[in-house]
Amino acid sequence: MSVQQNKARARRVFDEVWSQGKLDLTEELLSPDFVGRPGGFGKPFKGPAGAREFLGRFREGFPDMTFSVEEMVAEGDHVAIRWTGAGTHEGDFMGFEPTERRVTFGGMTFLRFARDGAIVEGWTQIDAIGLLRAVGALREPVRA
Repeated sequence: MSVQQNKARARRVFDEVWSQGKLDLTEELLSPDFVGRPGGFGKPFKGPAGAREFLGRFREGFPDMTFSVEEMVAEGDHVAIRWTGAGTHEGDFMGFEPTERRVTFGGMTFLRFARDGAIVEGWTQIDAIGLLRAVGALREPVRA
């Protein structure tokens, strides 16, 4: 697959899977051997089923979650995406009861593609502290 085709698949992950909640597309976009590493939000997960479970839990907490791709850079079989997520904390998220707060947070995801275009690995770093503060799970530090 070309770099442009890989970028188009990466955009589908953010536009269709994450933002529109089309979790079944993981079967089409991810390799059966996919490994996702969600940064500070849990252990690595495997395959399309593991991705759907992870994404489903995230969307339970933020059912209206949308993602904007701010920047995308690709080389060879890798695509790097800088993104912004936004949603309302309407459900349980990591054991924290809904606050109905609107949150915005950023992150970066690096994807690796197989020759057939399937995504085989994903590494994500999320502004976890900013997100947890936004839902009231962490307080701002006290300044002297």
